[in-house]
Amino acid sequence: MGYDVHITRAELWAENEGHWITAEEWLRVVEEDEELQLDPHPSNGPYMAIWNGPSENSEPWLDWADGNVFTKNPDAPLLAKMIELAGKLKAKVQGDDGEIYDAQDMQQEGGNKSGRTTTRFSDKWRLYASRIFFIFFIIAAIAFGFRFIYMAYDLYDRNVAGTIFFGLFGIFFLVSGIFCGWAMRFVWKR
Repeated sequence: MGYDVHITRAELWAENEGHWITAEEWLRVVEEDEELQLDPHPSNGPYMAIWNGPSENSEPWLDWADGNVFTKNPDAPLLAKMIELAGKLKAKVQGDDGEIYDAQDMQQEGGNKSGRTTTRFSDKWRLYASRIFFIFFIIAAIAFGFRFIYMAYDLYDRNVAGTIFFGLFGIFFLVSGIFCGWAMRFVWKR
């Protein structure tokens, strides 16, 4: 098992629907790059390319699958090559955990073996936390809405002002929860 690094056009490499790098684009880049050649072993598939640049790995490779280009456990020179290829493909280099690699990071890291950064790792978890909060808000708003409507119903024959107040408050919370649930589908498409 290893750590994959991907060339992707998506916000998160695993959620790349509609943001694919096509196999034809990948093959064209391999054909145009003198340092890349398709792997002559058919058992590795038709899209695996071998990089003949300087690398600590014995046979550094890149492969295309499901709209992304990827490799396993790249060293700093292979990461630098991936960043170059990402520029040609109008994409970015991203690790399994969602962190982004770029040329500036590679220069700051001094070309260390892993080259891993965490600049976007926290963004990923911030996105998940905001989604969880959003779901909690929707559930709470709908629950409060029903609670206030129930309180208004309970006060119906004793307190007209309370009935109106709690009824309107309940309707407000219900409508807010339903609207946020409807709006969430647009937010989550990012």
